[in-house]
Amino acid sequence: MSTSIFNQMFLIFDPLEIIQMCCWLIAGIVSLYFSIGNARLWTSISFGFFLLLIGQTYLIDPLVKYHVVITMHHVCSILSIMLISHGFFEYYIFCRTLEISGTKRTIYFATAGVLVFFWLFLSVNPNPSPNAVRNYQIIANATWTILCIANIFLCRKIYQSLGSSPIGKGFFGFAAAFFLIFIWKGAFLYREIYQWDRLGQDIYYISGQYLDIEGYTGIVEATYQIVNIAGILASITVVGTHIYLLRLLKFSGGEA
Repeated sequence: MSTSIFNQMFLIFDPLEIIQMCCWLIAGIVSLYFSIGNARLWTSISFGFFLLLIGQTYLIDPLVKYHVVITMHHVCSILSIMLISHGFFEYYIFCRTLEISGTKRTIYFATAGVLVFFWLFLSVNPNPSPNAVRNYQIIANATWTILCIANIFLCRKIYQSLGSSPIGKGFFGFAAAFFLIFIWKGAFLYREIYQWDRLGQDIYYISGQYLDIEGYTGIVEATYQIVNIAGILASITVVGTHIYLLRLLKFSGGEA
């Protein structure tokens, strides 16, 4: 029965969800290209945004009927914001000390190691139920919501440290992206708290419980639109910021 929930849920697509998925596909590819082609200083930030794409592809992954697979998508989402936050903190430290440690390979292999660890962790534990999968998604959205606020302030600190440098304008773009992601993930989290999300409703109805949603259809519909539109705008902002920085760094010889 639990498998059928996922089969039915992911056959239902809102047109805006498809647009959002396409936008994040572009954002993920651009971020990965930026991560590979530029200095170590940018690796954690850009590779983290690529991992966000992996986290979002649960919408179109044909293997989501396997609960471990969809849970790994949410783990990727959690890891992505932690990696991005680590990257911005690294950049801030670099602005203050002009020191950077580690290599690109260290970031890539460490990330792969964490993902393998979580895969093994999920494999030795009971197969996640729909409730467990939903809990992982709630953790992911809560982590993004909280760390987006921290990263907005960190972008401000970095901009102040860079002064009039053209690179500083790129951090305005990242701050705007984090603000939009905060709205996107925050609205999704709000929906999950009241079990107005699609999976939450399915779990309620299958268990025979009553979900008081009829009197709040306007709010529920509004949150769906906010989630989709904010997600689309966030992906466009991420793409635009990376392209701006890519052209700037290429023109300046790749210097951070």
